[in-house]
Amino acid sequence: MYNGLRRDGDGARVRVEFQDVVAVDNKQQQMLDFEKNWYPFGGGSSRAITEQFGLNDRDFFRQIDQIVQQEPPTSLTSTELRRMRGVIRRRLWMAR
Repeated sequence: MYNGLRRDGDGARVRVEFQDVVAVDNKQQQMLDFEKNWYPFGGGSSRAITEQFGLNDRDFFRQIDQIVQQEPPTSLTSTELRRMRGVIRRRLWMAR
């Protein structure tokens, strides 16, 4: 069943069927919005992450990584998405 179009990680348009769409809950959307605002600066501060989400860096960036892998934000260009993923990888590496 054809349900619409979305952009993949490279920005190409792909057909999406209803069962392919991953629902992002409210907390995950808040986390994603937070990271979309902060990734150009290397991600949000550890203090802000803990205060806003009650998570340490490792857990926050693990969850963001999963969200971005499952359903990349369509509001970002492929270059922005690549940069965001780079920040996520660096922050996960630093939080080991």
